[in-house]
Amino acid sequence: MIISLRVFFGTFSRTDVHFRPSQVTTELKELMSPYEPTMVHGFPVVSASELTASDLQQGANNILWKVRELLKDEPVIAYRANLDWMAFDVSFASLLVVAHTINQYDILRIEHTNAGNYGFDTEGVIAKLKELDTKYGIDIVGAGFDVVEFLLKHIPQGKEANKLGKWLLDFCPDINEAPTKFKGQIALWWD
Repeated sequence: MIISLRVFFGTFSRTDVHFRPSQVTTELKELMSPYEPTMVHGFPVVSASELTASDLQQGANNILWKVRELLKDEPVIAYRANLDWMAFDVSFASLLVVAHTINQYDILRIEHTNAGNYGFDTEGVIAKLKELDTKYGIDIVGAGFDVVEFLLKHIPQGKEANKLGKWLLDFCPDINEAPTKFKGQIALWWD
């Protein structure tokens, strides 16, 4: 498995975007230099074992936060893609994506995230996540065809945490058990 970065120039590209790809590529090379990346189409590619030697999750997450910081003044969003399901709040990503959009829900549109077996297409998943966003605030940090990973900006406690756990179980029965304690990061996966 490899960790790579791609810049998405698809449907959500804007003609007025002033993106600095050569400068960003140089900065990304420096950012990933401890991992001795090879370059593919001008972007760094690093083996997962090098990137995540000490912690399966931290390597990709640290790179994501650094890429987001690097691009904070650009009209783009960075997220983790090609997610592999591992547990309720843990997934592993083999790809970081930079997309020309500032709408976090476009992440789900780009990845075609859905819960088809439960009657939710991409827009249905987005509608449900917007409910959570209104109540707790969310930051979508990863997505795949049938998985989404996000951070809660407000972490509920006590009865409110129980209510959220039941809501998540109703929305995503594949988690099998309603969580009652939250650390802030949630990954949902539909079989």
